[in-house]
Amino acid sequence: MTIAIVIPVKPFAAAKTRLARAMGEDERAALARSCFDHVLAAARAAQGPFRVEVHSACPEVLALAGPDGVPEQGEGLNGVLEAARRRSRERGDAAMIALFADLPLLTSGDIDQLAAATRDHGLALAPDRAGTGTNALGLGAQVEMPFLFGPGSRAAFAAAAAARGQPVALVETPGLACDVDSPADLRFIASPPDAAPYSGSA
Repeated sequence: MTIAIVIPVKPFAAAKTRLARAMGEDERAALARSCFDHVLAAARAAQGPFRVEVHSACPEVLALAGPDGVPEQGEGLNGVLEAARRRSRERGDAAMIALFADLPLLTSGDIDQLAAATRDHGLALAPDRAGTGTNALGLGAQVEMPFLFGPGSRAAFAAAAAARGQPVALVETPGLACDVDSPADLRFIASPPDAAPYSGSA
């Protein structure tokens, strides 16, 4: 059965504000656009069966997404994802993957691995490099879990899963772990380690 890959995207000019001291506004917008193009291509290349949806309020983003573009609904990131989950359930999808658009090392294989862990466990989480945030989340259609993206989201998701008795798989690869929020991330991208995929229980 189909898994929806939901990619929420803000306007490129509003992205990567934490890099303001290292990059100008135009450079940050170009970086955000480049990362988005890469993530969208990886999602489209994944084995599936998947349906890719780019959720945004930005006309430029929606135009670039073409047939995969979906006008954003809901308030804030978590509200947008909740609206996307309702859409996914209405379509009868087996699961939904929330995937962020700032993962420049992402591969289609990373997405396939996250999808497999979601099928096996019902809930799969891809932490960021620091181990505190979450860069992607897979949810089975029957799993009742709030979206808790924000500071400390990895611990928040783990606590919510534990409270519900819900197994959770961790999926850790360089492609899923490396987002772009700081100059250190930019240096990491320039010399990434060899891929070493890992999937295990949290």
